Amino acid sequence: MKTDYKGYLIDLDGTMYKGKSEIPEAKEFIRELQLRNIPFMFVTNNSSRTPGATAEKLKQFGIEAESHQVMTASLATAIHIHDEKPNATAYVIGEVGLTEALKEKRRAGC
Repeated sequence: MKTDYKGYLIDLDGTMYKGKSEIPEAKEFIRELQLRNIPFMFVTNNSSRTPGATAEKLKQFGIEAESHQVMTASLATAIHIHDEKPNATAYVIGEVGLTEALKEKRRAGC
């Protein structure tokens, strides 16, 4: 692997796994990034899972991942709302990924 990149934002479905199927090269790619100390973050537009649940799914495929390495659409939404209007309230209609991201951002107050 030759690279001049300083870091990677890595999509998940179709890149690290395909639905419930493993992509063998994905595990090798992440190991290589770790060996070279190249920073990376997993990104997904899937809003149904929390970052923790997404990290657990990656681990099921043998890919080392922690929740702080996962940015979901729900988490991005929570960050955006907080940055634009820190004390905003909302009636949320969505799955656990969205509701938990908004609750966590509110609790953290950051």
